[in-house]
Amino acid sequence: MWVTPAMAREWLERYNTHNRKLSHYISRRLRDKISADLWYANGESVVFDWNGVLLNGQHRLDAIATGKVAVCVLVVFGISPGAFATYDQGKTRTGSDVLGMVGHSNCTILASALGWAISDDEREGADDLRKLDRLAIQNEKIHELVDAYPGLVESVYYASARKSRLAPYGLLAYLHWSFHNHAPDHAPDFFKKVIEGVNVTKPSWEHSLRARLDGDLLGRRTGPDQVMIAALFIKAFNRVLFQEPCTTFTRNGKEFQPFLVWKPGPEHFPRLKPGPFPPCEGAA
Repeated sequence: MWVTPAMAREWLERYNTHNRKLSHYISRRLRDKISADLWYANGESVVFDWNGVLLNGQHRLDAIATGKVAVCVLVVFGISPGAFATYDQGKTRTGSDVLGMVGHSNCTILASALGWAISDDEREGADDLRKLDRLAIQNEKIHELVDAYPGLVESVYYASARKSRLAPYGLLAYLHWSFHNHAPDHAPDFFKKVIEGVNVTKPSWEHSLRARLDGDLLGRRTGPDQVMIAALFIKAFNRVLFQEPCTTFTRNGKEFQPFLVWKPGPEHFPRLKPGPFPPCEGAA
């Protein structure tokens, strides 16, 4: 039936007596979908028991009640009051589920990489990527957004095939895609050295990055967080791009190579430095 804002308000006022606390965040998200014409009559129902009590659908009704248009909703009446305990026990459909339904593979990695790519676009010069590293993507839009980032699927294949423990696969796919777009002549050699360990020498920024990430992962249960890993990758790649010397130093009679560090707060989240770049001597 078509539920108008006035009907939704009346149902909530008169019959919503036994529901959990309303989440205004969820209600607002649903209202935004209605406003953006992303609402679908997908079979999920608003449910009343045989006493007239609202059992399910308060967030949908609140979104309609605070909106301006009528919405087509499946409404069920006369359910046993005891059925309330059986709602919301299913698994929530994720963005990776949607990607799989439209034919993509490695969907969890692709969804994660896409989130990183969109987050990087959205921050627009912000000091820190930390606030955006878990950006939620609407399931209705996620498969369309893949086309907005050409080459990302190929980078997902790269990350999934390497099975590296130095970075989460989704983040690695995003970094691989981003670096190849930024400096296509330099990125292949960088990833071969860092991720695959091919022709990596000491001292070098690639070896320093490998040592930092591998050391952290071996020394801590969870390793550095993803924002830290991304920052270290970018700092190392910037130094490789401009051929900054990786000079060793001596301490207590032992020789060490430079240690990559990013300190969030006092130090802005790094960005890839623009070219032109010196020629890449080791490019494959």
